[in-house]
This record gives sequence, structure tokens and C-alpha cells, in this order.
Amino acid sequence: MTRLVHIGLAKAASTYLQTVWHLSPKHGLHDVRPFLAEACEQVRRGRPLPAMTANPVGPGDVGGAAVISSEGLSQAYLNETAHQRALPRYRKEIARSVARAGFASQALLVVREPRSWLRSLHEQSLKQGEYRDFRSFLDHQRSYIAGVTDLAALAADWCNAGMSLVVLPVEWLREDEGRFWATLEERTGLPTPPRAILERVRKNRHWLNRTVADRRSFLQQANRFLAEMRATYGNLKGLPPEFLRERSMLSSQFGGSAHWVTRRIAEYGKDTDIERLSALLAAINADSDPEMPDAELLRHLHQNYLGFLDTRDDFPADLLSRYRESLDAWEATADDA
Repeated sequence: MTRLVHIGLAKAASTYLQTVWHLSPKHGLHDVRPFLAEACEQVRRGRPLPAMTANPVGPGDVGGAAVISSEGLSQAYLNETAHQRALPRYRKEIARSVARAGFASQALLVVREPRSWLRSLHEQSLKQGEYRDFRSFLDHQRSYIAGVTDLAALAADWCNAGMSLVVLPVEWLREDEGRFWATLEERTGLPTPPRAILERVRKNRHWLNRTVADRRSFLQQANRFLAEMRATYGNLKGLPPEFLRERSMLSSQFGGSAHWVTRRIAEYGKDTDIERLSALLAAINADSDPEMPDAELLRHLHQNYLGFLDTRDDFPADLLSRYRESLDAWEATADDA
């Protein structure tokens, strides 16, 4: 029986892969969220991690293949400032715990071009109600970003735990999906999902990674208005009734968790609604140059992200060159400033 542990990265089509494996009759997807939630809590408290548990969801092991898939296996959710420095210990102990459980001996790491990864991570924070511009976001999440993008250390943790690591680029999923699945099957034995399942998942846009348009940048200021948001949205005139019903339902369910309200609006609100809310909140657009590079971070990415991929004989050279060119172009913007 083929078994695989998919460990991320975050913002590298994890939701898409999980949905495919969940629906595919050839695969049995296993849920490790309760284990990861407890593991994060124990790391925050400085205690040993619990034994790994994995619960089948969907078809189970009917097709002879089983997958554990979670971004939390490589990066947890330790992005709060107080816990960012716990990430290296968490990552090392998670790898040991998974290996001891004996579920699989192979791990899959999906990577993407690092500049676009950072941009997507920032956009995700805006969707959740954060307000920092790109450079401030990098400063605030510095330890977390450095830990997650240290692929050399991540690979060492899993290999030292006795797991073999397969590395594939997310760009293949977008540009040559057949190559992604064929390569994964060749290297791990995990069967390629049925074409009908892949087509079904691709057609549902809410299952795919999406970016936040510039006009949705009102979320940069959302946290400054959390106390007034519910009343403000309720007093808007001219919005569709279903929009207001959605707002009321979310507000009543989540109460103080206003970032879920803003995220829902960002994902499902119509363009006119977003523009109206932007004007109402006097939101400003992102800084004129929100992606000015960080010299320290660039050095880290060249050394520990691209440097690691450069050691992999199985990673496509053309994509590695594209990654490097993107970082070089980003670095050049600082020279021109």
C-alpha cells in the first residue's frame, strides 16, 4: 500500500491537493488536525509533543493509497510574534512524531517561486483583516517567514527522522498538471487521481488559490474599525439583501472574530460592494512601492531556499532559474530606488 505525507508548503495549492485526494476513489485522505492543534499548544507551553493520530476522511484506503496532508506539518500556525521562535523545535519534533507513527516513509514538499509566495502570504493576512503593508508585514513576521522558507533545515528535519523527501513545484500544477501527477506517481508510487476528479475540482473556483485585488486593500485598515464594523455594515444602503443577510449571520456567529467577516466579504463581495466599503472606510491603496525588498530576507532566500533547491538533482533547472531571476529582479528594485 502506497502511503505519503504531504507537508506543505503553505500557499502552495494545499487546499487543491487535499480536495482532490478527498474526492478521489484511489486515495484515502487522513485528518491530522486534532493532533496538530494539540502539538501547537504543547510547543507554546514548552512541553513534549503528543503521539501522532490520523483519522480517515472520505473513501479511506479503498484504492490502496493513503495520504496525510497538512501545511501544519511544516510550519504549524506559530506566526504569532510570541511563538515564532518555537517553529524550529516544532518542525523537528513533528517530523520525529510522524516518523515514529510509521504511517509512511515518504514526504512530499510542494514549493513555489519565493517572491510570489511572500506576496500570497501577505494577501492572505489582508483577507483575514490585517492592515500592514508589505514591508511592515515582513518585519512583523520575520522569524516565522525565515523559519518556513528555510528549506534546508526543513529537509534535514524530515530526513533525519528517517523520511525520504520528494520536492515538486506548484507551477507544474498550474502550467503542466499532467507532469506534476506523473512525476509524483513515478517517484512515490502514489496513483494519479482520475481525470474527472481533477476537472471537477478545477471548475470550482473557491477551491483554488486566489489573490486579493488592489481595490480590496480596504482590509489594510480593517482592524482600525473592528468596533464599528457590524453597525456600519448594517447601515449601508443599496447593498443586495443577501449580502446583508450574510453579514448579519457572520456577525452573530463569530461575534468579536471580525476578521472572518472581512475575509468573507473580500472573497465573495461584488466589486461594487468592495468599492463602496472601501470608500466608506476611507481606505487607502497600498503604498506606491509596497514590495521594496528586504536585504536580509533576500540573502536568506538565496542561501536557504534557492540554495537547497540547487542541491536537488530532481528539481527542474528551468524553474530554479525562474525563481532566481524573480529574486534578482526584486533585488534590483532596491538599487533603482
